[in-house]
Amino acid sequence: MQADNHSKAPTARMDRQSYRYALVLALFMALAGAVVAATGWYLGPPVGDLTRISGLSERDYGWRGEALGYVENQFTPLGQQTLMQHGAGGGIVVFGDSFSAPQPGNVTWLNILHEQSGYPITLVDIATMTEILDYLQSDAYRQNPPVAVIIEMAERTVFRRTLPLFETEGCEPVQTPATIAMSPVPVERRTWRQRQSFSSFDELMSWGALALRLRAIARTKAVNLELSRDDLFSSRRANRLLIYRSDISRHTAQAIAPWSGAEAEKNAICALRTVIHAADGLSEVFVIVPPDKRSVYREWTQDALPEKAVDFLRTLPGSLSGRYIDLLTPLDAAVQSGVRDVYLPNDTHWSAVGHEIVAERVLIRMK
Repeated sequence: MQADNHSKAPTARMDRQSYRYALVLALFMALAGAVVAATGWYLGPPVGDLTRISGLSERDYGWRGEALGYVENQFTPLGQQTLMQHGAGGGIVVFGDSFSAPQPGNVTWLNILHEQSGYPITLVDIATMTEILDYLQSDAYRQNPPVAVIIEMAERTVFRRTLPLFETEGCEPVQTPATIAMSPVPVERRTWRQRQSFSSFDELMSWGALALRLRAIARTKAVNLELSRDDLFSSRRANRLLIYRSDISRHTAQAIAPWSGAEAEKNAICALRTVIHAADGLSEVFVIVPPDKRSVYREWTQDALPEKAVDFLRTLPGSLSGRYIDLLTPLDAAVQSGVRDVYLPNDTHWSAVGHEIVAERVLIRMK
């Protein structure tokens, strides 16, 4: 009997230790869950690409305006393979990146382009100039060329997108494009606002956990700069400018090595001329370069930034004989005059205001 009592004592102690361990673990998990949930709720649902990659608060940096979007997108996304096999038909083909991709609320310059021109719009995700050149040299293009081709690529991507065609043979100047007849069509619009609440508890927990992780490590993709003005954005932290780190890093001498800035600019111009010549006048070809956010707000940035080793916004306008559509000038003018949210405070892209400015400039040049 005494032996039985001795054997039960260690078992009871082990049971108590297991209970305490389980209790501590449960409390830790509950506390961790509460911290994650509270973090997600405090930061708000991630909407902007810059807040998503930095773990910063939408409550601080989120846009809180109201925009006029479209009930449906007025363009057709098309893959490169389908384009090469079947072409894009008539209308306007846009080779674009994230500045042309579908946006929340269907707020995009492509919808405005369709509305004001009357032409069907086809959007092809841009990779490099090589894919565009292949299309312009294809039977699908020759048999049914579009009215116009617009090449849209963000400022920080110009070097790598034109790079495959560097040092191609010939760099003859291009001809000034002809005007394009416009026939505006009515398109139904709708009001759009940025969402301010999570769609589910899972989303709340996922964003909270990711935001904590992003804040615990070095922020390698986004830069938070101080502005000398606090009236250029509608966000709570309107005196701060969020930009991609690549807005800085991709313009450095290291990023374009072994070419110098002058060599990179010359080669990029020649690459674009090669692509424009490939159209053989069957379509009018235009080039637009959305300025990096840093470029538009540069005058109001308090933090010192390195000079650009290559500045395509400076060299392209005078080199493509009217086929380059300058976006920096109208966007810069809007910011200079105090227009708020030309670019979204929480994102690297344009707001509805910015898209309207861009569409207007493109249409003015094409008419």
